[in-house]
Amino acid sequence: MKKVETSELNERASVLALFCRYLHGISTIIRDFDGLRIYLKINKLNKKECFEKLSLLLGVPSKDIQLYWDEIQKNSKFFKDTHRLGELAIGNYYYDNGFLPFHNILYIIVRSTKPKNIVETGCYVGHSSATILEAINKNDFGHLYTIDLPLYGETVEDGMTYTLPNNQRSGYIIPFYLRKNWTLLEGKAEDLLESLLKKIKKTDIFFHDSLHTYNHMLWEFKTVWPYLENHGILISDDVSWNDAFKDFSMKNKIKPHYIKNLGILYK
Repeated sequence: MKKVETSELNERASVLALFCRYLHGISTIIRDFDGLRIYLKINKLNKKECFEKLSLLLGVPSKDIQLYWDEIQKNSKFFKDTHRLGELAIGNYYYDNGFLPFHNILYIIVRSTKPKNIVETGCYVGHSSATILEAINKNDFGHLYTIDLPLYGETVEDGMTYTLPNNQRSGYIIPFYLRKNWTLLEGKAEDLLESLLKKIKKTDIFFHDSLHTYNHMLWEFKTVWPYLENHGILISDDVSWNDAFKDFSMKNKIKPHYIKNLGILYK
């Protein structure tokens, strides 16, 4: 085996470091184009259909839906801040923000309804939480309560792996200026959800994005529904994973609304 000299190793390391800085510069340029990558993902959604559904559901003119959509999509400060926190947390320059079209929909719902209380199960790095909190910040009203069980190491759910970087808490990409309207409760929803609901008495919006098993989703829906305000909104992500959302809406004779993989029930 050929022996590699120390000087040659140092040279290779220097070249690699220069290449990494180059890649970082390119990623920074891309990031600064008002969330270009996010824009490309979002435009895969049929916006006209989305706006029509949200307008009917929320009783808000389509022009206002469009306004809120553009407001979050063009919010370069929000995307830059979340991206930089993600970079710092994982210790490299290749963090992918991971925002998706349904985050825009969450933003629109919160901006349109201006809720006092929002309860969310599931947080992970904090994409949905950050989006909701940005809407609350723009409303200058409301509070988000998040329940999350932080998991470290390899954890698999239905073939998907969810891990938090060591020493990072749930929601680590949430900008610090948004956290004044946020309460994070760490633990299992089974242990924390009902006691939280009893404490705040009512919630205007509930968003499920925790464990996506039939029994757990159905349990969350049943637990939250009595505490949901009249005209409140229950939102569930990944409703196509099982029949829990469909069965709950049918049993309670509630008309379900679907936008992409989000399920929405209006009380």
